[in-house]
Amino acid sequence: MRGERGPRSDLDRHLELCRNKRGLRTVGTCPDEDAGFKVRLERFYYKHAPHNVSGVDALLDFFSGREDELFGRLVAAYGEEPDKAETITAAFPVPKPAQGPESAPLDTVRDSYGFLVDDTPQARLARAAPPEPRTSRLKYHRALLASPPPEFRDRSLLPLAPADLHLIALHGVPPALRKEAWRSFAGVGTEAFPGGASLEEFYRQCLVNSLSTKSESTTAIAKDINRTFPNCDRFDPGAEAYASLFKVLSAVSHSIEDGYCQGTNFMAGVLLLATGNDEVTSFALLRAITSSEAYNAGYYTALMTTLVLDQKVMATLVGASPVSAKLQELGVTLEDFTIRWLLCAFIDVVPFETLLHLWDLYLHEGVSFLFRLALVIFEDLEPRLMAADDFSTAITAVNDHLKNLTDPGPTFLKAVKHDFTHARLLSLRAELRAPSPPPIPQQQQSPDAEGAPASASSPQQSKKTMHLRVRNMFKKGMW
Repeated sequence: MRGERGPRSDLDRHLELCRNKRGLRTVGTCPDEDAGFKVRLERFYYKHAPHNVSGVDALLDFFSGREDELFGRLVAAYGEEPDKAETITAAFPVPKPAQGPESAPLDTVRDSYGFLVDDTPQARLARAAPPEPRTSRLKYHRALLASPPPEFRDRSLLPLAPADLHLIALHGVPPALRKEAWRSFAGVGTEAFPGGASLEEFYRQCLVNSLSTKSESTTAIAKDINRTFPNCDRFDPGAEAYASLFKVLSAVSHSIEDGYCQGTNFMAGVLLLATGNDEVTSFALLRAITSSEAYNAGYYTALMTTLVLDQKVMATLVGASPVSAKLQELGVTLEDFTIRWLLCAFIDVVPFETLLHLWDLYLHEGVSFLFRLALVIFEDLEPRLMAADDFSTAITAVNDHLKNLTDPGPTFLKAVKHDFTHARLLSLRAELRAPSPPPIPQQQQSPDAEGAPASASSPQQSKKTMHLRVRNMFKKGMW
């Protein structure tokens, strides 16, 4: 009987305090014989890996009837279980600053996705779209909701017909259809998994295997989830999406060869927000984005091999334009813009509603759409960039244009109609992929003025430089 329980131990009080601090659902502080393995597993994780606490239910469900095996694996990976009386002093990830009503600026509100937005009269006026496009979009969305086209249900009919694609470019996919549309565009459900497992079973296996083993990925993920969209309350500690984000990233990192890469936390966040916190769909879409050649495969490796190569592709495409020469004159490189545009598919570059509209096309067209959109942006901004007289003016012109892109239909339609194709992207990659140079005999190396061998920057050095630039961007809070 609950009323017959003795006084709570110091450990029970500590566990409850930890849950309250992190905003986790409080589990009754009953003794082990009543709470079963859950308190025991929470106690273990609070000592050794507090970032794994959100996955306790999934682990216990998977190992139901095999709890001894689970704890054997955990002890082998992390170390001995803590005693009941042991004081746990494990370091918890630093929670994000509170963004609730009591701490939010007075002139801010949250949008439908939980992001803080300005609510001043000027901001409301700036967000107001012209009535005709708004009415047109509403009619289009209502028509789709009333009778969804077969391409959202039957992926064998993909790709979309040009007329349908142009409508999506102008108006986007209605939010109510977005999850199914994205699943269809990315071919979710067509992949075969080991042992004939379903997608749901494969996700569960990857999550359990990730949580029951010790890896660098889970430590990095635990740090990054606190940096993911800090102005969105859906990812505050204790919120449902906060735990889902950790689980999706853990499962994906375990399911792909390269493990976790910084930046994918933002992509997973977008997927969870767009799919209504559907972990299985977000897992499948993130796997496709990070592993499929149609999307960003090779971007999220240790040296970001394909991202480095695609910066060369972008330089080739823009290099002959007057904009390229002007930017060089001002000391601005294309990489100052295009790393962010390609690596995270314009996340935190355009307004969030615009981003979801953009991803409707990105997931249908693939990574080539990001190139087409970049080319259209440079074309549209050519007059402003040519008039820029210094570095900061050029950077501000591009960033302000994109931050205020609240009616992107015309821009996206131009990008959809652009003649740059995925086949052309693959061709340029093949041309620009530098072959490994033959080793130079020691006696033929000519030292430079300081006595070191004189050589051009190698592809390996370029990759390391790119990796450092991306890491510095994250550290400076550019995402």
